[in-house]
Amino acid sequence: MFVKFNSKDERRRLYDNSTAFIELQYCKMPKKTKVKKILSIRHAKYWENDSLYIYVDNIDLFVEYYGKILNDCTYDNPKERLFDINGYHYYNENDVEKIINKIIEEKPKDYDKFLKWLEVAKLYNGFYFVGI
Repeated sequence: MFVKFNSKDERRRLYDNSTAFIELQYCKMPKKTKVKKILSIRHAKYWENDSLYIYVDNIDLFVEYYGKILNDCTYDNPKERLFDINGYHYYNENDVEKIINKIIEEKPKDYDKFLKWLEVAKLYNGFYFVGI
């Protein structure tokens, strides 16, 4: 379900130039950065090599296993914290810890890949969910 690429060329070659992916991307902004700036799309860098991807064919499966686990996120509107596959969400350090704990408890499909990736997210300022 989760895919990593070493380069944009590898993604293009393996998936016939498709851009139909959800991207889970590390937030590399300093930890003291204000949420408004973190959520500003103009600061986003897409197709990072250390991102984790979910191809369009696996999105339903991803939502089935991880939708509830990822339900508590930060949008442009911080009062609204519901997961949406079309959205651009941010998960801070505390969110990452909660997600890790839920994954360890529930052990959903392919959890080991996601868990390993999330452990690295703790070294950054959380992560972004970049929807379709």
